[in-house]
Amino acid sequence: MEQEGVESLVFFMPEELSWQGLLNAAILVRFGPKLDEYILDHAVKPKRGDVFLIPADVSPYPRLILGILPKWDGGMDDEERALKKCLRGMIEKAEEAGVSSIAFPALGMGNKDYPIRKAARLTMGVLSSFPYKNLREIRVVCKSPEMFDAYS
Repeated sequence: MEQEGVESLVFFMPEELSWQGLLNAAILVRFGPKLDEYILDHAVKPKRGDVFLIPADVSPYPRLILGILPKWDGGMDDEERALKKCLRGMIEKAEEAGVSSIAFPALGMGNKDYPIRKAARLTMGVLSSFPYKNLREIRVVCKSPEMFDAYS
């Protein structure tokens, strides 16, 4: 989970706000019940594509940005639009918070079941087309050589 020198860390949850996956489990362990309470109190009935900047008193460093992302269902349930909306919203929240660096987990065949190449194409398309102001460094963290190849 540690990304040295990164001011903001992005993570995704499904609409039912369950803590699925190794990254989410590590985030919950690191920031504790205060984070879980904040999310349950403020992300009431979240919809796919919604984004939440976790306040500094809950996650001072790195600042956490939560995106609500549906599980991949063959691409027939508007998942691509939700992913792009989520990514744009996360960058906007990072810009609003004035952070200069951010880390995104690479999506692909994990708990969300997004096809690696499709997730990479959509992610890199959004990240390369955003009009940045404050952000100077964006990291996409890959967990395998196959994932790295898709995102590079």
